[in-house]
Amino acid sequence: MRGYLHTMMNDRLSKTNINKVKFLWFGKLLPQLVADMETNVDRGLMTYFIKTVCKDSECAAVIVEYKAFYLAVMKKDEAIADPIAKEMAGLEAYAAIAGELKAMVKEEKK
Repeated sequence: MRGYLHTMMNDRLSKTNINKVKFLWFGKLLPQLVADMETNVDRGLMTYFIKTVCKDSECAAVIVEYKAFYLAVMKKDEAIADPIAKEMAGLEAYAAIAGELKAMVKEEKK
């Protein structure tokens, strides 16, 4: 199972935008990989997996449920994660982890 997930993630999920249905299916399976990923895969997951569905309430519920995994992925690249975390922190669906998301957002220089 881990090998299949790793291959799916490397070959498909981290290289192209995914839809809600794929996220709801794989979004609960990927946390089983824990930290078994390269940094480029983390960047791809942020860009094509998390960012594309983060506004959907069902997908948000998966991200909140598996917050340890998704927040760890987002901490791998501040530049990519910053706007995503900022957007997520402002949505009601992420109220349970809003503090953690806000802590990831870089303060704007005045």
